[in-house]
Amino acid sequence: MSTRLAAASLLALAVAGCGSSSHQSQTTATATQPKTSATTTAASSSTGINALGKSVTVPIGGTKLQVTVKKLVDPVSAPKQTGPYAGDRVVAVMMSLKNVGAHGYAGAPSDYASLATTGGEHAPLTPTQITRCAKLGGASIRLAAGDSVASCIAYDVGPQQPVNFTLRPGPGSTAEWNLH
Repeated sequence: MSTRLAAASLLALAVAGCGSSSHQSQTTATATQPKTSATTTAASSSTGINALGKSVTVPIGGTKLQVTVKKLVDPVSAPKQTGPYAGDRVVAVMMSLKNVGAHGYAGAPSDYASLATTGGEHAPLTPTQITRCAKLGGASIRLAAGDSVASCIAYDVGPQQPVNFTLRPGPGSTAEWNLH
């Protein structure tokens, strides 16, 4: 009887793990992190999507970054778009990154970032021509353990409305924020 109960429990856990890849990844990325008052390690809602202002620690580049998405700036002053992008709207996701790991981080956070809108998913504008986003907009940054940086990542979204911001630094490591 206990064998059946154990098998049923394992099956229930396996089925509970099925769902959207964002939720599974969010759970995987944060399940091993200790809980603190400043950083969440669990999704803030049943969908695994965090609210603005919520800090999430993600493993990235051999260390751990505490990421806080602060706000959506809509629109952002940007150089005039030309060609197929003429008249498009540019938005920016303001965030802070803090290296809470034991090792330094070197990389371009915009390489792992995307913005979901009502019209689909958008890659960042890189390299960015948005001055206020220069630190994270396609350039590689270096953060020693304990260091932090605040900046933004810009997106050309056209007429679509921004919905969610996502960081996917590696397999099984995803953090997502609702922008409203």
